[in-house]
Amino acid sequence: MSHAPQALTDLLTSLGIPPIDPDPYLHILQTRFGIGADQLAQLVFIRANKRIVNVVHRDHLPPLEPRPESVGLAFMRDDMVDPKLTTPAAMTFARHATINAVDTTRAQCDAYLKREAFELTPAQLTGCTARGYVLIRHRGQGLGVGFLRSIEPGQCTVESFFPRAWSQDVSRSAFGEEP
Repeated sequence: MSHAPQALTDLLTSLGIPPIDPDPYLHILQTRFGIGADQLAQLVFIRANKRIVNVVHRDHLPPLEPRPESVGLAFMRDDMVDPKLTTPAAMTFARHATINAVDTTRAQCDAYLKREAFELTPAQLTGCTARGYVLIRHRGQGLGVGFLRSIEPGQCTVESFFPRAWSQDVSRSAFGEEP
């Protein structure tokens, strides 16, 4: 993992948000989702607040004035028993996941966007290693995070963690067709 350039480190420190050790977050991404450190090599990790870790591209230099309200992409909530990627981070990095990522059908995608649970097929489970967070994709594009309740045959349900404020109008499909 590359370190932040000194100019960025100095600037972030002056804003009260110095870079933090990325290793715990890289470990989660590698072990849970199979996302390699090389996919995140250009990012600097910072603590945005007590609940959220943000990432900033190592070439970014936020302005000193006016003082930014936030810096970077909200990346991970780590104040939980099992840290969880934010929806924007999952959308950004899901395409790089090699395990615990679910490629959805149209119907499953609609259910996910409507914040509904959906069942997985045995084929969709082949890359899932255990109960827990999974990245949700459709046609290779990241949609967000879900929670896989079980990997036992016949009990493979994913709970949608798509943000309520972003959820799909339940009267229509995301694909422009009536449900």
